[in-house]
Amino acid sequence: MVALFRHHLPIAEARSEQGFSCILSVLDPSTSTHEALSQIDPSLVELFTHLHSGLWCANLDPATVGASTQEIKTYGPFRPVRLERTKAAFAAKPLSLRWNVVSLSHSDAQFHLSFVEPGSGRKCSLDLRPLQPRILIEETQSPRADAMTYATYPRLEITGAVEEEEVKGMGWMDHQWGDWGGWFITQQKDGKLLGWDWLGINLDEGTDILVMVRREMQNMQPAGQFAMIRRRDADPVLCQNFTLKPLRHWESKRTRIRYPVSWQLEIPEFDLSATFSPLLDDQEINVFGLIRAIWEGAGTVSGSLGGEPVSGRARLELYGYGFIFDFNNQMDHLAKRVNACIEDFFPKTMTEAHIAQYVGAPHWKHEPAAYEEVLARPVWDLMSRRGKYWRPIFGILLLEALGVRHEPYEMLTSCILELNHTGSLIIDDIEDDSQTRRGDPCIHRRYGLDIAINAGNTLYFLPYLLLAHHEHLTDYQRMELYRIMVQQLTRSHFGQSLDLYWSRNLTEANLDLWVGDSIGPKILQMYAYKTASASEGMAQIACVTAQADSTTRQACAEFGQIFGVAFQIVDDVHNFANSPKWTKDCGEDMRAGKLTYVIFRALELSNEADRRRLKSILCSQHLRKDRGALWEGIELVRRSGALDACRREAVSMFEAEWDRLSQVVPPSEAKVMLRMLCANLLHITYEA
Repeated sequence: MVALFRHHLPIAEARSEQGFSCILSVLDPSTSTHEALSQIDPSLVELFTHLHSGLWCANLDPATVGASTQEIKTYGPFRPVRLERTKAAFAAKPLSLRWNVVSLSHSDAQFHLSFVEPGSGRKCSLDLRPLQPRILIEETQSPRADAMTYATYPRLEITGAVEEEEVKGMGWMDHQWGDWGGWFITQQKDGKLLGWDWLGINLDEGTDILVMVRREMQNMQPAGQFAMIRRRDADPVLCQNFTLKPLRHWESKRTRIRYPVSWQLEIPEFDLSATFSPLLDDQEINVFGLIRAIWEGAGTVSGSLGGEPVSGRARLELYGYGFIFDFNNQMDHLAKRVNACIEDFFPKTMTEAHIAQYVGAPHWKHEPAAYEEVLARPVWDLMSRRGKYWRPIFGILLLEALGVRHEPYEMLTSCILELNHTGSLIIDDIEDDSQTRRGDPCIHRRYGLDIAINAGNTLYFLPYLLLAHHEHLTDYQRMELYRIMVQQLTRSHFGQSLDLYWSRNLTEANLDLWVGDSIGPKILQMYAYKTASASEGMAQIACVTAQADSTTRQACAEFGQIFGVAFQIVDDVHNFANSPKWTKDCGEDMRAGKLTYVIFRALELSNEADRRRLKSILCSQHLRKDRGALWEGIELVRRSGALDACRREAVSMFEAEWDRLSQVVPPSEAKVMLRMLCANLLHITYEA
């Protein structure tokens, strides 16, 4: 499949009036291999940023549009889309387009197409001769009068050569031109994005069928449809009364887009019943822009026409399934996968086989019910309260941004730090004498101190078992991951030691001494150990798994650390918020006598009177437990301006480190998803 696009550029500063993009796709059914090339010229980047920089995002997730626009404008199109700087040569009459690896021209009532196959690099030179006149699909088939004009040659004879080998076959050619508004969006102002299911069929007995169903992609409701049939040596006939129903879906491992790849077509007016089946499920093609990818692929059809059995070849195009209307839905999908992996490794219901997997075969006899009651039940009580699972998702997206499929490592990435983190929450709540966690009683308060300590400590060690026999890891990688995990746990406990030291020794005299001795940077270092060791560790795990070079690994590790610190600062800010999204008690850090970065900054920014009062409340267990005094302290922190100052500092830290990361990690969809994940956790809003 070869698709060429010529775009009008309504941009005052554009270097030309037109831009070009191209898609090449080659399927070899004998080997089930699919290769694709998607390329654009630089003017398409200008067009994209012009359209989406504060002008238009339709009904897409505006933050995702904003983040994507910033990424593309700053760092270029997402991998594997290729930026081709060679200028295209185009003429309209007669048609001629030559651009890098592809050319298309029209002469002597036929088309000439040449291109270099993606993947193999073979040179292809083909002549395409229409066997019947062109069909013009009337504009009345669109809900808008200014929609694109659509012309098609459903059946062309192909002759030519691939390298030195002569080839022949049959082809299909479409040509569309006009305004994009009525074809891609319901209306120019506040319109809803449209997509479509397109099916082109050549039956062996000579009949050609074209089917188009256009949809509002957010709700998948039809926005118009038509079908065309041309029997051998007859005029084409149009109709709108038919059904096209999906029979089977396939989910891309690259983009996680779910496509309906097998269909049932019924056209009563033509007495047609046909089933489309793809030659290969994975015929997805990454494309430039917010559409992300399309499914465009070859297949076969079989069924009946006029009561007679028929079969033939067909092509299916699915456009619009990659739009992101809600970024949180994307993350929820990943979170469910993470949860499924964790439950597979450490299930809610224990069996003899599970226990043998952890501790080996028994010399005498195991007792699964006991392990289920004192380990699985309290652990899954906490995990079922569903945090964001952002740590494993962070690792999954970074691994993909480094160019490695995450599926072979999904169990490892999902379980290691999430189980470690869950264990640390149980132990931290004991050390802090916390009351609630994620809206419910802490595990030690619900199940008892002994069970909570045992469950929490078990989760520190359990994930190491995943390293021993992982089939996709080398011995070096196993040892390096082991080292990272040990270092991460050691650092987190050193960070907790600092936190405990300041809390246990919090007096006004000590506080004055600490503040005078650069306590701010020390708090940030404590965060780097206690909180950021998880994100830094996950970044290093992703790099070791991807076998990244030392420069990339260092940049990723530094990004993980800075993001983790920024996350903890924002978490401190939320501790003084009344939002129902915050599942801890407002001011819990102050009540526990914690010296957080926000409280330190509040002491710095407050006037003398407010500073004295805030210190007296913070350093007095009696006042911290008094509800009135505690709320007075909360208001003093809010009044100081520390919340806004800390939020700005956290965002600035993240954005600067993201720019450094981008010097070694190329643009990709996974990278922008990682940016969105981090931005959501830091409550950064990227406006479209």
